[in-house]
Amino acid sequence: MIDEIKKSINSILYERVSSPFYGTLIVSWLIINWRISYLTIFVDQDKLDKNKIDFIIENYYSINSLIILPVISTLVLLTVIPFLTNGAYWLDLKFKTWRVNKKNQIEGKQLLTLEQSIILRTEMREMEDSFDKLLDRKNEEIKTLKTELDSKRVINSDNTKTKTSKRLTRSGKGSSYSMGDYNELKSNKKLYDVFEQIAKSLKDSSQFPKDIDEKIKEYYLVNEIVDVDEDAWGSRAYFLTFKGEGIYKEHFNNTFRPEN
Repeated sequence: MIDEIKKSINSILYERVSSPFYGTLIVSWLIINWRISYLTIFVDQDKLDKNKIDFIIENYYSINSLIILPVISTLVLLTVIPFLTNGAYWLDLKFKTWRVNKKNQIEGKQLLTLEQSIILRTEMREMEDSFDKLLDRKNEEIKTLKTELDSKRVINSDNTKTKTSKRLTRSGKGSSYSMGDYNELKSNKKLYDVFEQIAKSLKDSSQFPKDIDEKIKEYYLVNEIVDVDEDAWGSRAYFLTFKGEGIYKEHFNNTFRPEN
């Protein structure tokens, strides 16, 4: 029971001491009534003609000093002083801002010294030189890329011309055509029935139809109706020769003649 009472008292005292109001009130009271504190702690009873309590009541007892003044000073410290402090801080910020603005305004109107102008001009010249070098380097890269592109175009053009020349040269295998060539092919029904299919496939994709028998393909190549062009990578492109084009033309002419 006693321990609980002690704990309760300690808790109340701690709350009072740690509270801003009570803490300020105690400090204010001790400052205003410092004589009472000094007399109680440091003055011996032998030096007084009466006991300390009677002496304090007789000489220092006053409602103003014991109650009114400590309460007023506490209220002032807790209310007026923070407003004054915040006001002083606000004024300080205003003056600092005004000082910075004035400084910037004066520095903005101030002319550069000769030394500063030389340094600034040197830095600008260095930046211009660096930019010119960068621009020259980029122009050289563009010229190099353009030269490479032109070279590739020339190579592609030469390859196209070579390929065309090869095709024209190889077409010489079937460079002659007569009506007998058409009649010879038409006499073989198995070979002639697939001619239109082969011709269309060659014109569309430069390849024989996938379902054409290898012997039929060989017949068209051996008899110079179809020729082949092979590039450096082994890719083959088949096409009708002059002879094959003649047969193809005769085939369509017969298809659309009135008697047919």
